[in-house]
Amino acid sequence: MKIIDSYRLARGNLKRSKLRSFLTISGVVVSISSIVLLVSLAIGLQKLSISRIASINALTRLTAMPKSNSDAKINDAMIKKIDKLPSVEFVSPEVQYPSRVTFLETQSDIIATGIKKEYLDFSDIAVKTGANFTSNSSSEAIVSKAVLKLFGKENDPEGVIGKEMAFNIIPTSNIDSEIKTKQITAKIIGTTDDDTIANIYLPLDLLHDSGANYNSASIKIDQRQNVKQVKSKLEEFGLQTTTISDLVDQIDQAFMYFQIILCAIGGIALFVAAIGIVNTMTISLLERTHEIGIMKALGAKDGDVRRIFLYESAIIGFTGGLMGVALGWLIGAFINLIIAILLNMNHVADKIVIFVMPLNLAIFILVFSTLLALFAGAYPARRGARLSPFEALRYQ
Repeated sequence: MKIIDSYRLARGNLKRSKLRSFLTISGVVVSISSIVLLVSLAIGLQKLSISRIASINALTRLTAMPKSNSDAKINDAMIKKIDKLPSVEFVSPEVQYPSRVTFLETQSDIIATGIKKEYLDFSDIAVKTGANFTSNSSSEAIVSKAVLKLFGKENDPEGVIGKEMAFNIIPTSNIDSEIKTKQITAKIIGTTDDDTIANIYLPLDLLHDSGANYNSASIKIDQRQNVKQVKSKLEEFGLQTTTISDLVDQIDQAFMYFQIILCAIGGIALFVAAIGIVNTMTISLLERTHEIGIMKALGAKDGDVRRIFLYESAIIGFTGGLMGVALGWLIGAFINLIIAILLNMNHVADKIVIFVMPLNLAIFILVFSTLLALFAGAYPARRGARLSPFEALRYQ
């Protein structure tokens, strides 16, 4: 018997018992849609959590600092050494000095941070008003909204652009005790929206004296999976590192366990659906025993009978899986739409998607449901294939 003939017979048999086939497929649809909803919810919550913690740039960035019990220092030689590591795209050394800032005839003690202008391109420092540094030695400053609060200008960020700030840099033993106090004047060219921490950013070469050590270094990695490799190398250099990627890895692991638990819960429903497939195929076998005897008497082989029953099981699993994936996706999309409408009604600009179903997940579940149905139909198929044509013909 040709494969196409076996498939047509299997499809015809399912059509003859429409109600039974519908109920069996419905069981698969319900179980698969529940699994899709639960897993897509876990994936959506995972992505939402990570997006709230870190940007894409933050996941490929780490900060290196000297260890307290190590002789390693972050100086120009160390920066060059780090820059030569594989997967490192860019290294930005940083210095931080306590400084007394004079602005609009008012003084305040604020930490001044020296960074490279390129650092702003891959950091979380977003210039809201104004522009970036023109060079790494220009007399320019970027200040946070929290700094403007100290001087009563938080509501007029555009008004401070172009005004000058005077800095009295205070020596610190964290880097080099021989650094002398110096005065710097810089023009404000940009502001950020950070209203919690008073940050003033200055070009690195303006604040840092040649030959002195740095407080830390921010390192941009080409891909997230290479962060651990670079981190290990830096620790070999005697440096300690911090990265948001470590926290994200812990979140990924926690949500992986969460997904496994949800899949196990959905798997219970799928197990019940598999029992339904076994029951349906067994009843079908009993009803068609005489028919199987006629087929074997006409020359059908055991493999032909087995193939027909397996095809019926596969059709049930594939159809139920396809409809379950579609139903689960539609329910998730509908809930996402409702959430978007509610956020819009409350004038919330954030886009929150809590149900996310990747294509590979849909394909995996569809293949899995089909294979599970084949497994469930294996026992009835084997019984049908082993029937003796003489006993089958006598069966009424």
